[in-house]
Amino acid sequence: MPVYTMSRARYLYCWPRDISDFIIPHLGSFADDSQAQFALIDHLVRHPNIYTDTAGVRRLDILEQAIRLAGARKILYGSDGAWVHPGIELAKVRAPALSREAMRVWSSATIFCA
Repeated sequence: MPVYTMSRARYLYCWPRDISDFIIPHLGSFADDSQAQFALIDHLVRHPNIYTDTAGVRRLDILEQAIRLAGARKILYGSDGAWVHPGIELAKVRAPALSREAMRVWSSATIFCA
């Protein structure tokens, strides 16, 4: 599965939709650019083969909006590897503010090790 940043997302429109799924990490911005993250939500909604992850997303309101509009199945749990302590990322996805749908989807599809 190819992984792209928002700067390369424009190429997805030229890619045949029936060939691949795409994961655009960090909700579209490694630099924590909320404008780029909000922009990616529209792509998640419109394109069934585009996904993102929770890694490095600092604003829960953006993550909540992505879940509400695109659905929890379009958002993968991401730990951000060695850059962020896994406990921080786990606490974020377990936050009470996130929807019950997201928790149901993620807990049935992901094994959380704490």
